[in-house]
Amino acid sequence: MYRLSRANPVFAIIGPVAASGGYYMACAANRIYSPDLSLTGSVGVLRMRPELSGLYRKLGIHKQRVRFGPTTDILSESGNLSKKSQALLDESMDRAYNLFLDRVGRNRGLNRKEADLRGRGKVYTGAQFRSEGMVDRKGGFIEAFRDFRKEAGFGEQMFDIQIFPVLRPGPADLIRQGPSFSFKGVRQSSELFQNQNLYMLHPDLCIEHSGFQNELRRAGGALISEGLLRL
Repeated sequence: MYRLSRANPVFAIIGPVAASGGYYMACAANRIYSPDLSLTGSVGVLRMRPELSGLYRKLGIHKQRVRFGPTTDILSESGNLSKKSQALLDESMDRAYNLFLDRVGRNRGLNRKEADLRGRGKVYTGAQFRSEGMVDRKGGFIEAFRDFRKEAGFGEQMFDIQIFPVLRPGPADLIRQGPSFSFKGVRQSSELFQNQNLYMLHPDLCIEHSGFQNELRRAGGALISEGLLRL
């Protein structure tokens, strides 16, 4: 994404949650949009290791390690790690965190110390992160698309917009969640996009239904999903 943003304008839109890896990706864009109440930040690295010694004792399981080197216990799920294994994991975590800080710093114009002050795994709202200079503008897809069209000089030109990935749920998913589309605000959307073919996919479902398609035509070619657009 960073290489793409050097050649073409890339706008990132933070949804309800885009923390840690989500922000890692978003910060490579030329501009980041976020609603005030989004959860973002969490610039940090988390390591988890299961410790099942107590469970094995309760189940009457005796496990014995066979080591082939000073750090082969690093993948063991029981017992304490050797000092060398612990040091190796700590070094790996430090490298990963410093890489995260360097990428954030490069993309947001910060040095490593400044990025670290905003990092350390702390979670922010969109409004808080914007005040820290880590998000550029308040808003979502509507605001980003409006700015992009204006700055690219397209005026009222029509667009075909595709949202990826397109998920193909099974029958159980459809029954469990049901159709989640809402046409509230379609009029405002169709006015904004001037009857363009704007198709927004629900984050969990991709439904093809003649009833929806008829509503789509009457609405001027704008299908609004509650999961993605709030007008």
